[in-house]
Amino acid sequence: MGYTYKRPAKTVPATAPSPEEKRSAIRQMVDEIKELIKRKNCEIYSLDESHFSTEPYLVQGWFKKGGRYKIPTPCKRESLTFFGCLNLITQKFYWKKSKQSDSDALLSFLTQLRQRTPHREIVIILDNASIHKSKKVKQYLLRHKNIHLFYLPRYSPEYNPVEIFWKWIKPKVYGFSAIGGIKELVSRFRKLVWHFNNNRLPKTINFNFKVYAEIL
Repeated sequence: MGYTYKRPAKTVPATAPSPEEKRSAIRQMVDEIKELIKRKNCEIYSLDESHFSTEPYLVQGWFKKGGRYKIPTPCKRESLTFFGCLNLITQKFYWKKSKQSDSDALLSFLTQLRQRTPHREIVIILDNASIHKSKKVKQYLLRHKNIHLFYLPRYSPEYNPVEIFWKWIKPKVYGFSAIGGIKELVSRFRKLVWHFNNNRLPKTINFNFKVYAEIL
């Protein structure tokens, strides 16, 4: 019949930057970070937040033919946001959970990072989400000069290494079983992060840091 069964792909708006425009913007950003690390002792992070809920997260898997695997849906939907960042040098992941996904929650996470590295400059690569560029964030940066935010071009998740981490951890948190509640979700998340940070994974995550090689 000339048809095939497949999942449709999302498209980006026509106003999105071209691949060359993205590469040019990334090169400029890397050059700016290079100049900063020449003068300062820096930690370099890739940051983004991800939303989780107790509803099933359905992914493909291997099942017996002729059957259909079903995952129970909870009576009450609960959700939260994890703010997370990947250290591009040590490849350690740091996180903080929040009931909200707003600038206040982001600033709470940035404060946690500052307390972790009190005597270093903190370089953070992140996207252009409105909560990352709000008035509150700008005021915070004026008070804390050791935090430097570098914004990616619009629609450029492929240049944000932490996105690979989120893509890896999300289906593993959910698996093929129902989640009993938020506490269980956080417990699963925490255990997976511990295994990642302590190099206890059966298979390593393939991060591609090629574009940032000059600053690592």
